[in-house]
Amino acid sequence: MKSSLIKLLSVATLTLLPTLTIAHDIRIESRSSHHYENDLSALLFTSYESNGADFISSIGLATNLIQNDNLGVQFNTSIATAEVLASDGYLEEYSAWQIGVKAGYFGRVSVFLEAGFDLTEAIFNDVRGDDHSVVYTSDGVTIYEEYDAHPRNDVDIYLGAGAGINLGKLSLEGIVRWRAIDGDYWQADSEIFSGIQVSLNF
Repeated sequence: MKSSLIKLLSVATLTLLPTLTIAHDIRIESRSSHHYENDLSALLFTSYESNGADFISSIGLATNLIQNDNLGVQFNTSIATAEVLASDGYLEEYSAWQIGVKAGYFGRVSVFLEAGFDLTEAIFNDVRGDDHSVVYTSDGVTIYEEYDAHPRNDVDIYLGAGAGINLGKLSLEGIVRWRAIDGDYWQADSEIFSGIQVSLNF
């Protein structure tokens, strides 16, 4: 059920995000007596998160849908590369195609909550499911160790919060994220990451 829901969200996001980005100059006028506008804008961003020696860096595109009271949502997609220490002591490297959404106040100063997931794992059913083996020599004897599949290789997700400042063509944000990261045979030792995002606004 969870996997089907995430795949459905993946398809919906892939359909809606390009449409919103192309339409970033469109202003939608309400037919209500209040007469307010929604502003669609696009941005290119790069971010860097870390926890000790662990890090996640990404580059992506986003589109904002913001009302005239500065409340709104942001839909974003990014390609991330990461290096994290697994709970078994091995250093793991991976890449991810992330899909996320932010909701909050987006004025000169922004405050928001966010959530996201790894689209590649959602579509391709946990692509990090390769075998893992270790070969070493002890007292002249070669030993082979095979790691069993991790029993809970779920789609990687994150939940977070952040705040930032809009400088016109440039925006700076500080972010804190809780991340669930794993593979078939490993699970990341760290869960809390913090960092910065720099955006170029269009």
